[in-house]
Amino acid sequence: MGALWQNASTKAAVSTDSPDEQPLPQSPPPRRRLWWRLFWLVLLIALIALGFAALREMRTSRLQAKTFSDIASTLTYQMHSGPSDARVYPGAGPFDKRLGYSALGEFLPRVTT
Repeated sequence: MGALWQNASTKAAVSTDSPDEQPLPQSPPPRRRLWWRLFWLVLLIALIALGFAALREMRTSRLQAKTFSDIASTLTYQMHSGPSDARVYPGAGPFDKRLGYSALGEFLPRVTT
């Protein structure tokens, strides 16, 4: 006696024949399973290696130091006469107002003339 469908039918959802006549469930070929296991193994090893590399970088900062020194070696500057047109003074922060840094744009022209 097998499980019946949800309606009033007498048709069984599972065959009531003897177990010897039912086909065995098909599993994927062993080669396919092997490739998936190999994929997950390689992914796990890569994640572990990445974790160790990140841990080493956090402790030594060797890659960060090399990157910043390479960038710094390409920086240049030039001196020109007179004040710069590109200067920007601090905004309206509480310490900038209290210490007078936000008013530098007003003070400096009076001092230099």
